[in-house]
Amino acid sequence: MKRVAFGVAALALSAFGLMPAVASGSVKPYIPNNGTQPAHILLGVHPADTVYTANWAGVAATGDTFTSVSATYGVPAVDCSVTSNAFVYHWIGLDGYDTSTIEQVGVAGFCSHGVPSYSAWSEMYPAGLVSRFNVNPGDAIRASVSYSALSGLYILALTDVTTRQSFSQPEACANICQRFSAEVISEGYPDQNVYDGTADYGIENYENITMTDQAGNTGGFTPSSHWTYTKIIQKGASIDAEPSAIYGGQAFSNIWLAES
Repeated sequence: MKRVAFGVAALALSAFGLMPAVASGSVKPYIPNNGTQPAHILLGVHPADTVYTANWAGVAATGDTFTSVSATYGVPAVDCSVTSNAFVYHWIGLDGYDTSTIEQVGVAGFCSHGVPSYSAWSEMYPAGLVSRFNVNPGDAIRASVSYSALSGLYILALTDVTTRQSFSQPEACANICQRFSAEVISEGYPDQNVYDGTADYGIENYENITMTDQAGNTGGFTPSSHWTYTKIIQKGASIDAEPSAIYGGQAFSNIWLAES
């Protein structure tokens, strides 16, 4: 089991320009669940503001109706010597915590037979994920998901600040998108027949996290009188990944711990 130290110092070492960029491989295909698994697999509750799940680590805001969420973060390198066939998605989005849809954008790290590759993507879950372009470890990412009541469309936007690649895609919700939550998540799955578990990403720092509700209130996870937040711990046979404390209401780290 690998453990990674974290804290204020880790957040200060933002991924924005501090890690050397390396050439990425080709964009990998989406690993689908074919609608057979819910996006958020709840395992239990402990304590009142914390839940365990099989596939998510991060923080979710609930108790309101949201129109946008945004954050800045980096592309962490995956250590394929630990997880030779695995993946991880780092994303922000609306819905998914207590609903059956998610409007989301993010970056992915893949290990395939020990070889890493990285890509940016968007998804209107349960529709399939769309790969957008390759990214590199250490690239700085700015991402947002927003909803327009006037048009009824969602804007899924992501910019690789380092390489200046970007997309901003308007999307309609084919299902009932309720916008009952806003999340910042690192996602993977426990050990399966094909995958070793969630790819070892070490640590992912999320910063400048901001959300807006339909009344126009804007802020981070804390403090807010308009919504509450829940910390989400990913747990397989042991704890796979967990979030740190939330700093200033708008920053935290996800820490990879194990490949269970």
